[in-house]
This record gives sequence, C-alpha cells and structure tokens, in this order.
Amino acid sequence: MQSLGNVATTGVAGLTMFSWTTGDVLYLTGEAETLVGAAAQEIMPRQNAITTVRVTGFRFVRDALPFGQAPGTEPERSAYSPPIKKLREEMVNSTSFIEGTFARLAKIELHSDTLATMDFELVEDTDEPLKITAGQAAVLDFSRLMGAVRYQHMAEHAPESVNDDRIRTWTISSPHPPGVKSRTFRITMREKPDGAITGTLFHLARKLRNMRPDLLPDTRALKIDIGVVGVAGEFVLPVKEEPVKALWVAGGIGMTPFIAFLGALVQQPNSNVDAVLALSARDPHALVPLIRTALGDGPLPPALRLRFDIFTREQVPSAKLFEEFGDQVKVNVIKGRMPQKYWSDVDAAHREVWVCGPVPFEEAVIKGLETVGVEAASIHREGFQY
Repeated sequence: MQSLGNVATTGVAGLTMFSWTTGDVLYLTGEAETLVGAAAQEIMPRQNAITTVRVTGFRFVRDALPFGQAPGTEPERSAYSPPIKKLREEMVNSTSFIEGTFARLAKIELHSDTLATMDFELVEDTDEPLKITAGQAAVLDFSRLMGAVRYQHMAEHAPESVNDDRIRTWTISSPHPPGVKSRTFRITMREKPDGAITGTLFHLARKLRNMRPDLLPDTRALKIDIGVVGVAGEFVLPVKEEPVKALWVAGGIGMTPFIAFLGALVQQPNSNVDAVLALSARDPHALVPLIRTALGDGPLPPALRLRFDIFTREQVPSAKLFEEFGDQVKVNVIKGRMPQKYWSDVDAAHREVWVCGPVPFEEAVIKGLETVGVEAASIHREGFQY
C-alpha cells in the first residue's frame, strides 16, 4: 500500500529485476500511474487495480549478483505469490469475456470420493448463450458462494489464501460441436487437497449423497449460482475436412479435454479421425466409464477410428463396455507406466500430438516424444496449471 501511495503522490516509479540464473540485474525508471476498476480491467481482465509504468530510463548490469540459482535446479515459488494473469491482448484470440452472467449448479454425479462431474446451466435472465469449442475451459467466479476474501498481510496456515480471488478455471468436459452455442456446460473435476473451492463443492456433494441423494440429479433447487467470467483456451478440437491421425496423451484428470473431443466427434457424422488416447490413470475404475459415456449410445461416424491405451497398475473396468462399437474402438490395458518404446509403437512421429496432465507428466511425455522425432514446438499442450 505504501508503493501505491507513493505512485499516487509522485507519479514515478523505479523497478529492479534480477535474473537468478545469470546474475544480471535490470534497473528501470519511469512515469507511473495506478488504474482502478474498469480502466484496469481493460488492460488485465479480473484485475481491479494495476500500475502501469512508461519507461524513461534503464541500466543493465551483467553478472551483478555474487550468488544465484544452481544450474539444473528449479526455483521454488513462494506460496504468497499471486497467480499469473495475462493481459487482455494476450488472451483476445482464445478467450471470450462475459459480464453479469451466472450459471446455476444443476446436477452432481460423484464418480468417486474425489472425482465428480458437475453440470451448470445459465440462469433464466441470462440472454446470450455461451460459445464454447470442445477443449476450452470455463473461468468461474465463486465469490458469491464463498464470500469475498478480507485483506490479510500473512496467513501462516494457508498462505495461498492471501491472493485468492475466488476465480477458478476448469476444462469443460461436455461436447460442444463447432458453431453451436449452448446454455449448459459440464465440468469433470478432482478435489484438490486443501482446495478452498473444490473442498466446498465436494463437501456439498458428499453431504447430499449421504443425506439427500434425491437432489444429486437436480440441484437447481439449491440455487447455487456461480459467476461466469469467460470461456478460454486454445487447446481445442481442430475442424478439418481431410483425414486426421491424432495422438492424445492424458495424465489422470488431464483426460477431460479429450472427453470433450470424443463427445464432439461422435456428434459430427463426417468425422474422419484416427485417434489414439493414451491414458495414465491411478483410478481407471472412475475414468474409463467417462470415456464410454462420451461416446454416447448411437452408432459412431463410419470414418471414426478410436484406440484407447490405458496405463495403470489398478484393475480396469471390462473392455466389454466398448464391445458394441466393434472394430471402430479398440481398448488395450498395459500394466505400469508408458515405456519409451510406446511412442514408436503408436507411430507418434506421424500423428498430431496433444498432451494434457500435470506439468511433470507433460514434460516427461514430451521428452519421450522428442526421441522419436516429434518436435516439442509442434505438440499441443494444455495449460493444466491455471
């Protein structure tokens, strides 16, 4: 707050930026202005106060620090660091911003104690339906449900709560064919340990399961309305007329965009896709049925070919779930992790590759793909950590 006061009084600012890997230091001076409300939102959505600095001078000093980050190590992010937010100009091609829109929790389906699918529908007084492309994510504001966070300087037992704006982003798992707007969307989520939002939602789901299971299929009477900030993401199902060979690699709950891909493909009679979904799962008993549900009850488009390779150490639901699709769907269960030879076996070098999962999982997969000639720059990678 002292810095904001100084900017308001003097209109100038100085910034010092360190590179802990090189030891270099950059000093900046400039004319500073703090923007509040709509003016701040225009530059950085979801940010109600932002300070802009027009640089008037700089000094760059090489190798200025006598210490730094050890080579080959990763920095440990402070729990008090606020989440990174993008400028509006960085999001314009992949994000649609929405104001004054609310969606009501309409249905909860518990797949396990920590995995659930929740359906939302726009409230009646919301006029404009949502434009969603399969694979995109919903940016949701839970401040109405959770209440605004009061200012606190430190929070020893929950430091991440200091900068919690009650906004969360989840991949939409319901199918949304191109060009079709919708008033409903579905999110499949896993409860995050000590997560403020998922903890509240799963507490509600388990309480309903134990006390009012009749409400789970239709929770609209509870009137739980969540703000819809926007629909975001470039990790989307491409629309192509020519045949497509694809490899989708998912780590656990990272399969959600691919569930949306599958649902959208089966709704398009002309889908001409040969896709392999490689899923690494600790709880296939909960995840594999979600794949089956995404395929729907009708016949698949005749040119659609699907192969599901499930990597796990756990018991997998019977492949009979997919028997009705005949040769169009093949299911393989492989014990353990994805071996290096798998990328050659699946002919990854000749497929369009999509990867979604926790950051360490994604990085390990990309390294494996590079060894068979897949360039990292050509791999579609979802921002799993929002």
